[in-house]
Amino acid sequence: MYVKDALYLNLKQFNQLFLTTHQESLDFIQTLFDLTPNGYYGQNPKKSRAVHNMLKLLYFFTSILILLINPKLCLATQVHSHPEGLYVHQLAHFFFILSMVTLIYWLKKRNLYREKGWRYLKYSALCFIIWNIDAILAHYLENQNFFIIKNAGSLEAVLVSLPGYELHTLIFYFAKMDHIFCVPGILFLYFALRCFIDKARELK
Repeated sequence: MYVKDALYLNLKQFNQLFLTTHQESLDFIQTLFDLTPNGYYGQNPKKSRAVHNMLKLLYFFTSILILLINPKLCLATQVHSHPEGLYVHQLAHFFFILSMVTLIYWLKKRNLYREKGWRYLKYSALCFIIWNIDAILAHYLENQNFFIIKNAGSLEAVLVSLPGYELHTLIFYFAKMDHIFCVPGILFLYFALRCFIDKARELK
């Protein structure tokens, strides 16, 4: 069995398979290159260990590469439509909001936002707070029976409102444009980091 086929196993089975395959491969490599104390590099233990570690890293990254270039269905992935997946995702948004509020609080408490870089960071946090609130609202509306999405996932997608939920559908339509808040947040974060780098260069 190849390591790439382990995607169909549970986590415990995958670990057992990977470790077993890993050890067998190391034994084979050790025999092939004769890395034992009496082998070719036996007179130079440091070089022997270096080659051995290099081959272990090579095997590890090769295994990861196989998993990346030949993916299968990842059955552990869960979309928002399932209740527990939605709850976890919404909690992540709330945690993000709490983190940004805490950041703004400490920036204000220590008067750091008076500096240009920290001020940009404050603006970034504000944008991310608004974006998370917008995303929470959009996820909530998306999982209610307020409308029907035809041709979902395509450029021809259409929102069809159910009777009495026209306003909810309109709110959802605009809430899905969350990039209006997310992109400025990323840009402000970039400006903040650039200011920090420029200031660090000046200090040198």
